[in-house]
Amino acid sequence: MSQSRILFPLILGLALLFALITQSIISVTMLELRVQIASERILNFELSSRMLKTRFRQMLSGNENLKSEIKLNVLESSVLNFDKFELDGTDSWLNRFGVVVINGVRRLNLKPPIRIQEDREFMTKLQYAFYMERNRRYDVAFKQYEDMLNSGDNSQNDTRGFLKLHSGYSAALTGRKDVAVSRLEQVIQEYAGTHYAETATVILDILREQGRAAEKIEASGMSDRERAAAYFRAGNFGEALTRFKKLEDLSLDEKYMLSRSYEETGNVKEAISGYIDVVNRGGSSDPAVKSNRRLLLIGNFYNGGKEVREFSQQNATRLGDQEVLRNVEEGKELQLKPVIVEKILKSNDQKQSALVEEIKKELDEGTDGSSRVAVARPALPDETGALRVSVPDRPDPGAITLERPSPPAIFVAQARLKVRFKDGRVVSGTRIAINKDVASVYSGDFEISVPISNMEKIDAADGASALGVTPAAGNGFDTSTIRVEKEEMKFKRGGADESLPVSAIKEIKAK
Repeated sequence: MSQSRILFPLILGLALLFALITQSIISVTMLELRVQIASERILNFELSSRMLKTRFRQMLSGNENLKSEIKLNVLESSVLNFDKFELDGTDSWLNRFGVVVINGVRRLNLKPPIRIQEDREFMTKLQYAFYMERNRRYDVAFKQYEDMLNSGDNSQNDTRGFLKLHSGYSAALTGRKDVAVSRLEQVIQEYAGTHYAETATVILDILREQGRAAEKIEASGMSDRERAAAYFRAGNFGEALTRFKKLEDLSLDEKYMLSRSYEETGNVKEAISGYIDVVNRGGSSDPAVKSNRRLLLIGNFYNGGKEVREFSQQNATRLGDQEVLRNVEEGKELQLKPVIVEKILKSNDQKQSALVEEIKKELDEGTDGSSRVAVARPALPDETGALRVSVPDRPDPGAITLERPSPPAIFVAQARLKVRFKDGRVVSGTRIAINKDVASVYSGDFEISVPISNMEKIDAADGASALGVTPAAGNGFDTSTIRVEKEEMKFKRGGADESLPVSAIKEIKAK
């Protein structure tokens, strides 16, 4: 009898332990599966590498195609720009126990351990590095990419292909040509036949063409000024920057080329300073217009800060550059805000405290609102209505005096709708076209495509009185709000609640 009293609790305890182990393993396995599915759905490495190829070609061609650049920025805002990455519940006691059990078994089988926590930290770094690359902080992006390559495993997976390709790209733009060539050649060898190799081949061809162009420039009988301009036109911004910095008494056009060379090699702060100077001195000249357009893009797409954005918008009106201003406004409305900035700045994760503090230091100058250029609004004592602009880190510590531009014209746009996503971000547009499980949100000449499963709500806004819904079959109708739930869109029509399958709707337009 006493033996059965001991045996029964023991068997019960072992059964409960077995059930707990089984449940924890299932929980961790499901978490890994969610991460794998999310990787394919969110990271979209193929799109990023194809955009990289387009951006590099466009950047080094010397063409001033602002509309294409805006489109690329809108597209890039949807890559590596997410909130959760399906890692909710990582720190639950059940998952932690499951990881211990699984790793114990994997060690017995001489397999590497799974690293759920490390994966979360890695994804934070990856998002941050890509964000800095998008904002032309190529030096910071390169360091992050290289750190991840040196600290990760050596398996040839998609993530390492992305890291090597973007590391080579960032190295090329910061003057590390040998490192760039080495990384790009690795990509071509290790990822033959993939989009990574295709993009790396294009970038390498351009770099080699730059080398041949440099030999011709040096063998010519050009003056130093002519050589500097020739390097700029050839897209060799690093060499152009070196040459222009040695010259004195730069013309407005040369000052613009110097500033653009700063921008394209990652020194956005110096670029802003130079562009402002050209706008201030250039009146309505071509260099002033081009400089202000770069300020528009930096202020609205490359995190240049509120003051740069407002200053460039005012000058666009003064210079009569309304079409470019309209394109910038339309593209900006479709750009998804970077969740990585807010997530890092608000993070109090003790397990990642060292990483968070390191990244916060780099973000301190790069986040919107921490202005690189401070514009003081009060008029000067001479009542000219001028602005005083202080530019940090200039050799001369004094401020620059700028002509106060006339107030910007009101941006007149069509009736608009707003799309709210499940992570809280919002984009505006004029219409939404639906094709299977993808929604394309349009604003003027620009569009952004997103999975319908990521959408939460669509509202009439900014001058729209209703949403006009066009079904795939049947008559259209109006409503004010649409909620997206699973594979249905729910709305009110005639005061009654109705719903339609997503596949039954063709278009939604602001009216």
